[in-house]
Amino acid sequence: MTKKLVTILSTSLLVASLSSVTSVSANSSDVSPKVAEKSLISPQANSGWKKQNGIEARVYTNRTGSYPNSDTYIGVTAEKKTTGAAYYQLVISEQKNGTSYQRASKDGTWSGTSISHNFNIDDILDRNSQGTFLVRLKIFAYGDWDTWLGDWETETFTVVN
Repeated sequence: MTKKLVTILSTSLLVASLSSVTSVSANSSDVSPKVAEKSLISPQANSGWKKQNGIEARVYTNRTGSYPNSDTYIGVTAEKKTTGAAYYQLVISEQKNGTSYQRASKDGTWSGTSISHNFNIDDILDRNSQGTFLVRLKIFAYGDWDTWLGDWETETFTVVN
């Protein structure tokens, strides 16, 4: 009798613990993809996953909000889920009075799933100043820089130098 009671209690506890896990995972679908995505990979300014012309990609920085003057670079990562090679361009643009000014860029051939590049803050912003920036990922057809396939942009972020 005691053995049966222990088995029943153990089974009840197991079922109760599984039902709480199920309810948590069921509730996690209520979170919007953008919020869930940011919480997994934050902090960063992020474009979010977008699909354009058959290419699913995103671009993000290693910070969100602001880069303090103690930082020396902006780390940028681009990822794509689509296989195959493409040409890419990563552009750091400063936003002033509603106008975008390109401050730095890096381009090349992209055949893997991710690329990373560090942009030196001294190259894009004078000492003792601050600016508002965004990162733009431009993708072109492999072998053809004239065939633009899409742009992915982060939110704006502040850099202090």
